[in-house]
Amino acid sequence: CSAESWKTIGDFTMLQRPTALTLALLALSLMSSCWQSWENDIALGRLPTSLLGLGVAPDRAVVTVGEELQFVATGYYSDQETRDLTDVVEWQSWRPDVLTISSSMDREGLGESLVPGRSRVRAVYMGLVSNELQVAVTDARVEQLSVSPAEVELGEGQQLQLQAEAAFSDGSRGNISGSVRWITGDASIVTVGPAGRLSAAGTGRTEVRARYENNSEVVEASPVDVEVAAQGPTLGPADLRLTSVEAEVAETQVSWLVEVENRGERAATDLWIDAWLDRDSAPPPAPTAGDAWQILPFLAPGESRTVELQLTGVAPGTYSSWLLVDSLGTNFEGQSGETDNDFGPEPVTVHVADDPDIEAPVAPPPSEAHDSGADLVVGYFEGWADQQSDEVLYFIDVTNMGDDPSDSTELAVFTDLADPPTANAGLTAQTTVQVGSLAPTETEYLSAVVSGHPDTAWNSYALADSQDSIPELLEDNNYRLFQVSP
Repeated sequence: CSAESWKTIGDFTMLQRPTALTLALLALSLMSSCWQSWENDIALGRLPTSLLGLGVAPDRAVVTVGEELQFVATGYYSDQETRDLTDVVEWQSWRPDVLTISSSMDREGLGESLVPGRSRVRAVYMGLVSNELQVAVTDARVEQLSVSPAEVELGEGQQLQLQAEAAFSDGSRGNISGSVRWITGDASIVTVGPAGRLSAAGTGRTEVRARYENNSEVVEASPVDVEVAAQGPTLGPADLRLTSVEAEVAETQVSWLVEVENRGERAATDLWIDAWLDRDSAPPPAPTAGDAWQILPFLAPGESRTVELQLTGVAPGTYSSWLLVDSLGTNFEGQSGETDNDFGPEPVTVHVADDPDIEAPVAPPPSEAHDSGADLVVGYFEGWADQQSDEVLYFIDVTNMGDDPSDSTELAVFTDLADPPTANAGLTAQTTVQVGSLAPTETEYLSAVVSGHPDTAWNSYALADSQDSIPELLEDNNYRLFQVSP
């Protein structure tokens, strides 16, 4: 019923080498225990604890070529607790030629830097996709090291993220929290995770040091003074805001670029952002659903993220659109925090065609359900322009939403394209990636790199089954648009 339970089976297998019968009995015992726990929770009116979001760290890390960098994954659960999932997630690096990340036993989340360059990193677990991290690999040397904050006051049981920042020989600075060795003066007072996560274990006062070691080269930062009291200040809830909304119209498609900020003291997880095209007033309180939506799996305190929502087949006219963050109400924000989640009215105008004989377009009717077949859908597609390396980096997720398995096929990425691509249309893709055979509901997590970067915004498209080699239930849902900014 949990990653920890199944890891117990794995540990037992490695140590004891049991027979198949013994292993099966152990698994049944664990499952029986899980079911009994769930039944007790339901009897008491409680739902079983569920994983809501996945966060990874450290972000904006810099690592010297040849050095290792430790990443950590944290699961955010419905009981407001967190769990370390570094050992069980699937790690992915955008540029494995620059930075590889291990998912093998005893090296989970450990990145190895190969050549100078830039990459992004994310983790996937139980259908959830984490936030993405920026990573730079440099051939410069670490010359100085500092840790912030320099002084820490915590209550017993609380946590805080320390950040180790290095000054490099080329004049740059960067986060190397996952590359240093963290040393605590008294582990009964505080412990420090491999990426600088500080946990208060008991009351008292001690020091924490960060040391960078590269062969004979050693650089150490000034110690951090840590004091842990029996009762520290209680962290407040998350506080989610839509700080800006920009509506864009392209023919019959309306897109909203939405900036979401967490101004609270706790992380927010499983954030649904919904848009209504035309409303007379603000949307109703959660839980509710709009005309278009997008999800953010994780937003740390003080963090801002921009997401894009799209609505196609919109008839010409002028509309009053509204937006709402945390539309399912999965995050507690306190009394005042729940009253500032909407944004609007945001005006939207879809122009009427010049020719009066041309009928206004309307949204197509929903397709009829089919009994069987494969159906490939690009569920996630985002790209970032990196002017330093003169590249655009993309993450793409492809899911088989059909009832039958799909064969192996190709996915094509097109950049700076005015209209959506179709299979066998004679268009030249900037790059293609292979999609393996997928079982029903199975997802493959892909990455792609395109040379060059946009001077103006690029309409980029990811087109699954670009050679039209797989018969599908629906052939018109294979592409997804993302606008890459300069």
